[in-house]
Order: sequence, then structure tokens, then C-alpha cells
Amino acid sequence: MFHCRPITDSQLRRIALTCVAIMTLIQVSLIAHWWDVTQFSDYGEYGRLAYGAYNAGSWYPSRNQLYGLFIFSPGFVNWLYIQLITLGTLAYNPVFNMLLNFGIMTCVFRIADTYFSLRTAWISIALYSLLYSTWWCVVPMATELPFLFLSLLGIQLSLCRRWSWSMAGGLLFAIANSIRPLAILFLMTSALLVIAKYREKNTHVCLRIFSMLAGTAVGVFLIGTASRISSGHFIFQSSTSGINLVYTANDEAYGGVAASLLNKPDNSCHIENHGTLLYSQKDSIWTARALEWIGENPGKYLSFIPGKVAGMFVEDSWPDRAVSNTSGSVDAFFHNDMPLSDFITYAANVIVKSFMYYIIILLFLCSLWIHRKDIPTVKGIWLILLATGIAATCIFAVSPRYHYPYMFVIVIWAAYSFTPGSHGIRGKTY
Repeated sequence: MFHCRPITDSQLRRIALTCVAIMTLIQVSLIAHWWDVTQFSDYGEYGRLAYGAYNAGSWYPSRNQLYGLFIFSPGFVNWLYIQLITLGTLAYNPVFNMLLNFGIMTCVFRIADTYFSLRTAWISIALYSLLYSTWWCVVPMATELPFLFLSLLGIQLSLCRRWSWSMAGGLLFAIANSIRPLAILFLMTSALLVIAKYREKNTHVCLRIFSMLAGTAVGVFLIGTASRISSGHFIFQSSTSGINLVYTANDEAYGGVAASLLNKPDNSCHIENHGTLLYSQKDSIWTARALEWIGENPGKYLSFIPGKVAGMFVEDSWPDRAVSNTSGSVDAFFHNDMPLSDFITYAANVIVKSFMYYIIILLFLCSLWIHRKDIPTVKGIWLILLATGIAATCIFAVSPRYHYPYMFVIVIWAAYSFTPGSHGIRGKTY
């Protein structure tokens, strides 16, 4: 009979670092191959907006950008704008993305080590390195990496011993929110972790949460003030809620992003002569139309939710849309603009790319069952982030890439499936 020896921590560390090295080589190869390439979909739009601000000589949005469809991730566009004024090009953005990716993985390691175990941390890094989206996320000009890095770093700072670091963490939440308006979920997670860590010292809890909120408020004020100077409007986050809601609240909706409907005059997504209206006016129109439709069709709107959850997690190849120009394929298929045979080819392609992702999802589900007694402990706070993230996202139209900010939770819990119950801080209830 063969007897399998358990993998030691030292061996596990080498395996994890080998996976990271392989990931790095793949990322470098992808960056070299797609260096300074023209990008499609939202990714290309971020670049165009940054160049528009650069040509106007002011932060985004400038006054002449207020009549666009919406304000699109001002924090991220201004990050690209900084690259333009310092480097004169956006070609180096993938290099910055690599650094952000390493920063995210460092945060993931610290979270797994602190709240689960060292073995879980190394396995988490190994699994994270094997994801197709992790390989490719360095290529596109996308909001995902800076948003997640700032949010996770904000949580780390909020839990430091000095309360002043909590204020710094709050400031990072405000910056992250200017990139994607979901940072409130990470701020809430941070508050729960503070309560879990310092609940025996009520003054510490109150002071840290107040400091965090104060830092966020200061950040919002500074971002909004800079925007008022450049555009005359106090803008501190995207104004995409209206359009993302109406995408999923109209007679031709299917639950996903349906940009093709903007050009259909008989659909409520279409606004005639929209270029003459301010972004805020269009947002109000879309919101009003969507709420009216939901009021008339509540059952149909709610019936989209299971499909939205599935749509968020159906596959994990989203980053290569920046160069493959296939981001509108599902929209096109649902509105009869793509033949079934072409859609089957597209679906088979993304499923193959997502093979490792499906394994991690399966491990995650197994881990929830194996460690179900750990769910009502401090570990479960991370599941609250995942659950609230899904719930908040499914109010609006969804896309597979929207699961990325919460993927680290799934990876950590998947890695935990290989680990027996832990101890110390990791086993405390909150």
C-alpha cells in the first residue's frame, strides 16, 4: 500500500511561490504581446476619457465632458490622467496593474493568515495565481485592480493599532469609491472586523469607526472639491446607477448589461438628443423610467435575480474582452443579433478558459459545508461581504466581471477546504 505523507508548510510555501512565478511569467508575456494595444468596450472608453481630460488640461470630468452618457469612474480615469501628465502615455498601465495585482495578493495572504491559517494563506495564493482572470487582469485598462487593492488596503489600515491609520483607511475607501461605487461594502466589512477585534474595548471600537468614517468623509470632500474646480459640479463617484438600472428594467431586459438598447428608439433605455442633456439629467430620466417599469412589473424584475446571480459567476475570462472585442456577445445573442452557432462557440471558449475557476467554486461550496460551524465566527464576516456584494450588484444589470471584487473571499474559503478547523483569533465568534 502507498502512504501519502502530508505536505509540510515548507513544501506548501514552495508550491505557492512556484505558482506565483508561473503567473508572473504569463503576465509578462501577455503584457509584451499586447503592449500599447487599442482596447475595446469600457476599457477603451476609460482611455478616451483620460485623453479628453488631458487635452482639456484638467481633471476628469472637465466641463466639456459633462454631457456624456454618464460620469464614468472618475477616480480611475484620473489615475490614467496622472499617467498621461507624468509619462505622456498609457502604455505603462499594465506594469502598474502587475504591481497592484501583487499588492492584492499580499492583502489576500494577510487576510487568510490572520483569520484562517498560514496553510490556508499559502493555498489561497496558489489558487489565486492559477486563475485565468489573474493572468489576464494586468492587460486591460480596468477598474477592478485599483478598486480592490485600495479597498483591501483600507481594511488592513483600519485594523492597525493606531486609530490614525483608521482615518487613512477611510480615505482609501473614498478613493476606491470614486473608482467603483461599492466601497461602502468594504467599509461596512471593516467596521464589523473592528467590532470583532476590539469589542471588549468599546471606546476603541467607537473611535476607530468614527475615524474611519471621518477619513471617508474627508476623502469625499476633497474629491468632490477637485471636481467642482474642474467641472463646476461636486462629483465624487460614477453616475452609472440610472443606466445600469434601466438596462434591467425594460421590456427587452434579460438581466445583463444591454448597451444595444440605447440605440433602439422604442426602448426606455433610449434618450432622444441625449447629447444636449447633462449627465445628471440623463441619470434622472433613466432612474425614473426604470422605477416606473419595476412598479408595473415587479414580478418580472424579481424573476431576473436568479439569472443575475448565475450571470455574475458563469465564467471568469472577462479581462481578455479588452482585446478580443467580444464583450457584447451575450447582449447580442439575447437580442437576436448573434447566431446560435456563434454563441455556442463563444460560450465553449469562455468555459474552457474558466476551468480552474469552476474548480475553485466547487471547493468553495465544499468548504462552506465542511466548515459550516465556522460561518458564525469572524471568518463569516468575509462571507457577509460576498453576500452583500452579490445582493447590491443584482439590483442592477450584471456582467461576469462584477464578481471579481469578491473573488478573493471565494478563493480563501476554497483554500480553507484543505485545512482543518483553526484556533486563536480565527475561531472567535463576533
